[in-house]
Amino acid sequence: MRFKEFLSGLALGFGGGFFIGFITAVYAAVTLFGTAAMPG
Repeated sequence: MRFKEFLSGLALGFGGGFFIGFITAVYAAVTLFGTAAMPG
């Protein structure tokens, strides 16, 4: 019975991708606002 392992791996991969995407979005927003707030 590998269905549970498959679901676990799928959830882990989806969670990891979402986490990386979230970190990337936060980093991009911080960089954007940081450069916009700093003159020069």
